[in-house]
Amino acid sequence: MFFYLYDAVVLDKKFSGLLERIESRIIELGINGRVERLTPLRNMKELIARGVKSGAHTIVVVGTDNTFLHAMQVVAQHDVTLGFLPFGESTLGTLFGVTDPLEGCNSLSRRITKQLSLGKVNQTFFLTQLTATIPRDTRLRCNNLWSIVTQVDSSELTVSNAGTLHVTVQPQASTKGFLRKTSSLHPTQLEVTELKLEHPAAALPVLLDGQTTLKTPVTITLKPKALKVIVGKHRLV
Repeated sequence: MFFYLYDAVVLDKKFSGLLERIESRIIELGINGRVERLTPLRNMKELIARGVKSGAHTIVVVGTDNTFLHAMQVVAQHDVTLGFLPFGESTLGTLFGVTDPLEGCNSLSRRITKQLSLGKVNQTFFLTQLTATIPRDTRLRCNNLWSIVTQVDSSELTVSNAGTLHVTVQPQASTKGFLRKTSSLHPTQLEVTELKLEHPAAALPVLLDGQTTLKTPVTITLKPKALKVIVGKHRLV
């Protein structure tokens, strides 16, 4: 059974014609199913759990990247497939090869899936990357074996989900003083399976997929084959 989650943007009047065409196409393809509309008073976790309990094998998010990423947190805990019909501009739609929601109905029908690894920060997943601005004396504990401690006032940290955890620490040139060093500062790049991030004097914000903010200390790991996603022909994953 297909289980469709509509977020609030879908109900905007400017999308009414598109939504009607999508619903008609879904019926034509024989992939219609239960529909639930998300509101501030309806808990996504409970809705998805209820859908899975009633026999849903595919959860389809109809809406924005943000809603997809929130649904991903829940779906990754169940043995079901996640689909996406993006409304408006969508980075994830491009990633999955589903840029047009009407054409995306055909992708749902073809049911070509890709198993993706997910990054995990404590108990929260991320799909693409974690970013943070880290000050001097931030400790990065790698694979629980060795550590790096930052020695400059500020660095940009990126942890990318590339099937492994690819870590980049890019020191930022200081802007203090009469003279500023203009030569480029070389980044440190690492491949790890686990990264612990902490600072002795501050709880630092880290940003997951440009959407969710957590505070250090955090432990970052990778969960292989954590999510099965329906993809289109021109996917980037």
